[in-house]
Amino acid sequence: MSLNEAEANVLHVVDDDTVFLRYDSDLENQFQIPKLLEERSRQGRYHLIIDLTKTPRLASQASEDGPSMVDSAWFLGVVFVNASALMKMGLKVFHLGMYLSGQKDFPSSFVKTLDEARQAVADLRARSAARS
Repeated sequence: MSLNEAEANVLHVVDDDTVFLRYDSDLENQFQIPKLLEERSRQGRYHLIIDLTKTPRLASQASEDGPSMVDSAWFLGVVFVNASALMKMGLKVFHLGMYLSGQKDFPSSFVKTLDEARQAVADLRARSAARS
């Protein structure tokens, strides 16, 4: 299965430390996502590639509740694919909420394509290795 055909709101393993999520805010199963992310973190920190093509904006509840439901310690980095300008703004507010709640290490990037997302994960790995 290619990532382009991945089921929405379900985590898909890309490799040992990377998972992919095609987020669709119109589906009811979106509310299980924080639990899925936390469950995956029990195997260790990981990179998350999240495709936001079907989500033009961050729901106000997610923006408000998100920082308390998602822990930056779960992630090695997050790559947001195809985020709209409105979504980028909402995610920056989300990041600020995480920062203000003490979650200061949250490397992330915004890209347009899945190929760029794979490269962004490689870049995050390289930066992490350079810091070690």
